Amino acid sequence: HRWSCIYAYIRQSMILLEHIKPVGDPNSLSDTYLSSVQVERMKMEAKFFIAYNYLSLFELYGPVPIIKEIADPNDPNFTDYPRASVDEMVAYIDGLFGEVINSDAIPETTFAKYALSEAVRPTKAAALALRARLWVYAASPLFNGGYTEAVQTVNYDGTPIFPASNPEKWKTAKQHLETFLNFA
Repeated sequence: HRWSCIYAYIRQSMILLEHIKPVGDPNSLSDTYLSSVQVERMKMEAKFFIAYNYLSLFELYGPVPIIKEIADPNDPNFTDYPRASVDEMVAYIDGLFGEVINSDAIPETTFAKYALSEAVRPTKAAALALRARLWVYAASPLFNGGYTEAVQTVNYDGTPIFPASNPEKWKTAKQHLETFLNFA
């Protein structure tokens, strides 16, 4: 069961995005200095982790609630979020990966200058690979109208959660796979 811990990771990343800023004196020898370049990289890494965690939820549970604000756990409606549709999930995750990929703050890869401290940090290569994986899921029959029961599933307000079949999603998946393979 990873539902609650993944949402905790998403919340921590959102808190970092809201509060991080450059601090300290660049001329001091203090370990507490954060430059604007470091802050921008950390912001892109946080967006990568939000996208990765939503992709993990999508793989495990299908479309889930997308929480775009830092929720207050003391709010009585804290857990009352509607499920996003498959298309909303894919668009949100794809948008976050797109920001990371188009950012100059994230390195393309760590293999050129391998350093142990950098080995676990997000790269454009990882974002491209996960984006391609997302679109393969989105195009698959499981999430693309392949099951009548799924297509009939609706939210409380009556909006459909699963889309009808759209063969164009395979073209998008192929495009993202080719982009990743050409990059690699």
